[in-house]
Amino acid sequence: MKYFCLCVMSLFLVACIGIGDCKCSLVDCGTHGTCGEDCQSCVCVVGYQTDFQGRCDSLSKEKFMGTYLVARTCTNGNYQDTIQIVSDIGFPDGVIIQHFGGYDSLFVAAKIADKTLHISGLTSPVSQKEYEVSSTRGIFDHNTFTLQYQITIDGILAADCTGSYTKL
Repeated sequence: MKYFCLCVMSLFLVACIGIGDCKCSLVDCGTHGTCGEDCQSCVCVVGYQTDFQGRCDSLSKEKFMGTYLVARTCTNGNYQDTIQIVSDIGFPDGVIIQHFGGYDSLFVAAKIADKTLHISGLTSPVSQKEYEVSSTRGIFDHNTFTLQYQITIDGILAADCTGSYTKL
């Protein structure tokens, strides 16, 4: 009798697992996603987001890449310049911001998650000087985002700014 009950419970468990898999088998999550717990939506791996078909085949960083006009309001004045955001090929969620803060030689690494660009506080040696950029994040909305940041050079505050970035 115990053996019979164990067999019936095992079959029931296998049947339940199979039913759960059947619901997910109807969901196409693309090459960089898996079916979510609700068996109706996709969970994308880091660096990817769902496309218009709901599949995880779109790199989150693609919408950020390009040339931007930057209007910066800083404690020492207002400035306008351009930057480039390019792919950091080493990371599916990584980008490089070239000419950050108006400094031609300052290239800053950032991470992208869906519509958010995040710069972790970092230190970068450039031209025999130590540049440090404060941690900040910006939300991409209709080809624009805003960042508040500080840049120190060799330990001295060089820029305390809010920049508005508009994709050209």
